[in-house]
Amino acid sequence: MYIISYLCHYFLYRDIFRLAVQNIPNHPEYKTADVAEKQLARKQCKEIFPVIEELKLNLKKRYAAQYRIHLEEQVRVCLYN
Repeated sequence: MYIISYLCHYFLYRDIFRLAVQNIPNHPEYKTADVAEKQLARKQCKEIFPVIEELKLNLKKRYAAQYRIHLEEQVRVCLYN
């Protein structure tokens, strides 16, 4: 249950971050945008990046644990067959 929530949050934050960093600066109206709005967007990106990295780390740990359990089960099945 938690892994799905972590996964959804990770993809949501990652996509928003990617949009803000890669696509928005290339938008034609970006050059005419208010400087304060640009600074706010940069600040929010700096704040959200550690959250994305933490989510990614949690997901890697959880998937590694699940994979380890899967491998152990495969070994047991091979030994008893």
